Amino acid sequence: MKRAYHGNPTTLPVRGVCYWLQSLNGHLEDVLLKALIMYCQQWNIRTEADLLLSLTADKPSVQRWLQQAMKKGNQRHLVAARPATLNSFIEYVTRALSTRHISEIRNKSPLMARHGEGFGIASIVTSVADLLSRSPKSHGAPTMAGAASYPEKCPAFFTTGCDSLDRLLAGSLSTPPGSLFVGGFGAGFLTEVYGEAGSGKTQLVIQCLLHCIVEHKCAVLVSEALGCELGRSAHADGVAAFYIVSESVHAARLMQLTEGVIGRVKERVHRYVSHLPSSTVGRLTAQMDKTLTTRSVLEGLKICEVGSAKVLLQLISSGALSRLFSAQCGRGVVVVDSIAALGYHGSVKDDENDGAKPGSDIAAVGALLKAFAVQEGAAVIVTNQVRSLLMPPDGGAMQWQGAGRSVPALGMGWCVAPHIRVHLQCLARSFGTVRRQLTVVCGPAHQPACGTYTIRKEGIFSDE
Repeated sequence: MKRAYHGNPTTLPVRGVCYWLQSLNGHLEDVLLKALIMYCQQWNIRTEADLLLSLTADKPSVQRWLQQAMKKGNQRHLVAARPATLNSFIEYVTRALSTRHISEIRNKSPLMARHGEGFGIASIVTSVADLLSRSPKSHGAPTMAGAASYPEKCPAFFTTGCDSLDRLLAGSLSTPPGSLFVGGFGAGFLTEVYGEAGSGKTQLVIQCLLHCIVEHKCAVLVSEALGCELGRSAHADGVAAFYIVSESVHAARLMQLTEGVIGRVKERVHRYVSHLPSSTVGRLTAQMDKTLTTRSVLEGLKICEVGSAKVLLQLISSGALSRLFSAQCGRGVVVVDSIAALGYHGSVKDDENDGAKPGSDIAAVGALLKAFAVQEGAAVIVTNQVRSLLMPPDGGAMQWQGAGRSVPALGMGWCVAPHIRVHLQCLARSFGTVRRQLTVVCGPAHQPACGTYTIRKEGIFSDE
């Protein structure tokens, strides 16, 4: 049974936040504020942290609930229930809550003494402030407040190698004509890829890393074949492909994925240059065969094995990751696989030692990765496991829900970190092939959308 909050509505977190928003924005529809307060009352949301968790973890459900609540009210307010209006309102409240949340963390200086220098959630105070206060590397380009800024030389997206999945990840269902590689994981954003075991999380992120390396090499070769000095200078510096793992890498599978990516990129480049003279195409083909080898591609993949969230926190907060990324000219992909495993390893070690809470390290890692993605213009991808959702069915006792009712692991400490949340799941087996589904759950420019894919020896392929 749903629990209702019967206290004074003015004690709800949203009341103070909404008044604060009104003072900043000048005017917000009162009906939106009342609907949000009703939502907090019905779902027993008592703190700003709980409200922020609801808005970030399940924004579509919150939006649907608010729209239904407003339709039951006065009919003259129906115009305010348009999806665009609700979406803007929810995003504005989310940004305000996030700002207040960060400010509170920065003001809690006693935490620093409890956790020690360099570790714990308090250690992010100086690091995040330093990352976000530095001038963005945009070469004088104007930026919008609240938007992720990244270097102009950095590509907006990094492909997965599957066109339809790339369009979903980019928040666009249409590909501009004449584009070679469009869509994928966005630079300047922290993307969470979560799902059950066997859904293909690791293979998807590795495939993105390999495409990042191979396509960079191809861009240089194509520029040289066409005699394009501008393109050569833009791509000659290098690209970052960092793979931070909690466990050892399956070498045989890595080799298979590398060979599959090389073959697919070669095929796409051949289509792209098919209109050129045969002599030019022949030279380019020979250069690709010589340059794009499994060994040369894997040499570009930087693998770092970390044992716990505390070690990863030290790697980021010390500036080591930023220095390594900048050494590759500040463009590329950083993958953490998986954040749940790091949290688990950390909890085991903490239980054996000083009993410190691993949740604070996970929260600090999330905040620093998010700041790193924004400031450095990196496409940061983090894989996560799932846990079953404990929900109260109407009129019954609390029960564990089955398939389809899973949520990302690690709870509130991690949930507020990702900009974009992507869910992978297995659907059904047909003729010996398991169909899987990628769902973009939420993102700054993403509507909920999904697409199917299969996993073969050569890698992940979309069904479209």
